Amino acid sequence: MQCSNCKLSEYRTNIVTTRCINFIDKIDICFVGEAPGMSEDVIGSPFVGVAGKFFETNLINKIYDVKKYSMAFTNIIMCRPTDKIGGENREPTKTEIKSCKDNFLNVLNELKPEIVVFLGIISKNAYLNLLKRKYICYYIIHPSALLQTGGVNSPYYLRALRQTKEIFYAINSSR
Repeated sequence: MQCSNCKLSEYRTNIVTTRCINFIDKIDICFVGEAPGMSEDVIGSPFVGVAGKFFETNLINKIYDVKKYSMAFTNIIMCRPTDKIGGENREPTKTEIKSCKDNFLNVLNELKPEIVVFLGIISKNAYLNLLKRKYICYYIIHPSALLQTGGVNSPYYLRALRQTKEIFYAINSSR
């Protein structure tokens, strides 16, 4: 994929699209964040930084028999939002989100997930209304917000864990 739709292309190391786990012929769940962070930009894969590792270790891997599910991870924008090379992460702007809309929707169309889970308010606000007509959609707190409020000791952690388990249960009940 090549892209120069917005200024972020000047500062990125990699375009960060998708990472799949247990993918055979379809995706059960696609987790959608807001944007790649510095680690993701360097490695070229989403959800491999601190927040992504926390999410997998402390939420996804707490699901019984999680290995039987196929999962994908992506973001609503494919480049790390920053204002200079090596700069700090920031929230994506509405213009950046709009510039990456076709890339994001193409990723989802290729994956054809049964369920889309928005991680964080930014991704939810950007696409929930559009995607809920096509996919079963859920929203949970972004893993970085959990880390900022205490990680597994966060007052929001148990709710996020319960919601994650409910999402996987929804797949079981539809099979």
